[in-house]
Amino acid sequence: MSRPLVAAITMAALAACQTASPNPDQSNTHLDELSRLLADARLCKPVGDPSSWQARIEACTRLLGSEVFADQRLAGYTNRGILFKKVGKEAEALADFNAAIEAFPDSAIGYANRGDLFSTQGKHELAALDFRKAYDLDPENAIVLNNYAWSLVVQDDYAAALSVLDQAMARSGEPGAVGTAPLSDALGAIHDTRAHALMGLGRLGEARTAFSRAIEFGGSERVVRYQSALVAKGYAPGRTDGVMDAQTDAALSACIRDNCRLLLE
Repeated sequence: MSRPLVAAITMAALAACQTASPNPDQSNTHLDELSRLLADARLCKPVGDPSSWQARIEACTRLLGSEVFADQRLAGYTNRGILFKKVGKEAEALADFNAAIEAFPDSAIGYANRGDLFSTQGKHELAALDFRKAYDLDPENAIVLNNYAWSLVVQDDYAAALSVLDQAMARSGEPGAVGTAPLSDALGAIHDTRAHALMGLGRLGEARTAFSRAIEFGGSERVVRYQSALVAKGYAPGRTDGVMDAQTDAALSACIRDNCRLLLE
């Protein structure tokens, strides 16, 4: 499966504005504004409980409207776009990813996230173009590599996907190789993509092991996604609550045997 690529906000630059020697003309109002910007910078991240996502979107919006934040618009557009996608506002997410690409055409981040959105929407040809562009711009990033491999799996080019995934695994433990994503999230996505490629090649035992590794890193959230996909494919996991029991295991094994392309369609 593809994953979004989060952009980090450089807090040091904002903090420096706040702690610099006061200008005689600098007012308390200005310092208060910088304090609010620092608070918004801490909040403008696509993480946390869903109940916080709207507040996080609003924080990103305030940052994008600030001149102090101008040099960090990539992070603002990226993180707000991912949050928009999370709350189902896909048109707004696309607008932010397009803005990131327009303002920062040499960064892989905008292309990686627009490709992830297209992939979620089933627009696989558009996703493949963006994932390839992101790969050309940043071939050392494990998430970029995983997303490119996912586009190859969608196109049934399983052997090529495994080759790219070997590179992703080799880089997933390197500092900075997964951007600001938690390492477990990146590894979970890589194992999931690998499982789909191995399933396509008929290497069933290896595919089952890769799915287990994806679940190990992704936890109940990934199990819920697998269970929901199994139901949609006509298998019978027996539950969709994220508990990996014997019936879910049997349904997943049957899916692997049939090359059901679990999350591909």
